[in-house]
Amino acid sequence: MTVSNKLQEQQEARKQKMFALSVMENQANLLNDPDTPAYGPDNAKVAVIEFFDYQCVFCSRFAPELEKVMKAQPDVRNLFKEWPIFGGRWEASLQAAQQGLTVWQKKGPQAYVTYHNAIYATGHNEGKLTAEDKQRQRRD
Repeated sequence: MTVSNKLQEQQEARKQKMFALSVMENQANLLNDPDTPAYGPDNAKVAVIEFFDYQCVFCSRFAPELEKVMKAQPDVRNLFKEWPIFGGRWEASLQAAQQGLTVWQKKGPQAYVTYHNAIYATGHNEGKLTAEDKQRQRRD
């Protein structure tokens, strides 16, 4: 049992290392994708890339902390990778992501960040996000 657990730990560590290497190899693409909503100075020395789904309970729990960091560190560039992994289960995942991208394209970074934070502020995740939540956030 101990050997099996150790082997699983080693395999997981290898996966994490490969993932980190992959991210580093694609760093320029991640940081400079013109289709990714971004907020903060273009020439920032530090960038935070958030991959998220508005219906993800863990993303929802983490969102207020990221919002605090954004306010406390205005010299950091924040990139928002809409990743509606629960779209097959909850259509609201796809719809919220699409609306977020539309807000960013039509109204700019500040409107996008406002939309993004407001969707999470509803507290509605895991299939509970409603059409009214998304409409209300888009109007604000």
